[in-house]
Amino acid sequence: MEPDVGDSVGGFVLSNPLGEGAFGQVWAARHAVTSQQAAVKFERTDSRHPQLEYEWRVFRMLLGTDGTPWVGHYGVTHRGHHRAMVMQRLSFDLQRVLRACGGRFSPKSVMVLAEQTLGILRGVHDAGFIHRDIKPENFMYGIEALGGTLYLTDY
Repeated sequence: MEPDVGDSVGGFVLSNPLGEGAFGQVWAARHAVTSQQAAVKFERTDSRHPQLEYEWRVFRMLLGTDGTPWVGHYGVTHRGHHRAMVMQRLSFDLQRVLRACGGRFSPKSVMVLAEQTLGILRGVHDAGFIHRDIKPENFMYGIEALGGTLYLTDY
């Protein structure tokens, strides 16, 4: 049984699917009491190559370093068919932003992105991790008002 609108995970109520890939699904959610926005990433419990728990552990260990989204609840859903991780809701990835800019960033944008991505990678490496899948789709902006914070995802 797949996740559905109205399902609850760690106090967060699912509202709509955001994306899907080989890993599973990502849904938008809001906390039932505080209305805090989040994303919930799902992975089937019968997955041949489970990765979600590892990703949750890495995020927890990197918490506080630049470019690391917050993560909350991790566990098996009440129906038992999926593992789920509640995490910070993010916005557009760099690939999508590049397309929206007509396939070119200004020199100033390139400088800002270089500074942010190198800072994020330095923090990841200083913590003893290697990402192994660096690509524009794995760098995402936050949804905060200014939207200027860049995050690295998909460990």
